[in-house]
Amino acid sequence: VKYCGDLTAVQQAQVAHWIFDNIEEARETVVQWLGCAPFAHALSIMLAHHKRSILEADADYPRDGTMEAQDEFILDTAWMTLLKETGSSTDVIHTDVDLECLSVFEHRLFEKSARSGSAGNYQWGLDAGNHQDDWDPYAGLLSHWNHEDRNEGDPDYDENELE
Repeated sequence: VKYCGDLTAVQQAQVAHWIFDNIEEARETVVQWLGCAPFAHALSIMLAHHKRSILEADADYPRDGTMEAQDEFILDTAWMTLLKETGSSTDVIHTDVDLECLSVFEHRLFEKSARSGSAGNYQWGLDAGNHQDDWDPYAGLLSHWNHEDRNEGDPDYDENELE
């Protein structure tokens, strides 16, 4: 979610659940509802409700203004809070998706297992000769990448399938 302020993941999920349960059109196009303006607006309203007493104590709060001016101040300030404090919730774990994808790719590329077959038998790059400066792509690999469920020379096929 692009803008979520300091609302917890649970609070965001509660808003998403409310939208899904109460707005029939949202059920059919959930991605458009939960990733865009309607969801951000709903989060602003929730934030305004939860922080109303704090926002009313703000020096710029129009105490002598109309009810409409006060509500507008609360909503505008809640929206600005939503923009400024995004990512400051303590229950959110930030994930580097690119790094995780690269890690999964490297695991699949370099693992030694029955699943990887002979391709996982230290074969990576050997079709082009030695690596530059005798670089060993397998040096320092994590031990759990060697599943020890395949021996060098094992066929990539089940011999019973050939009969």
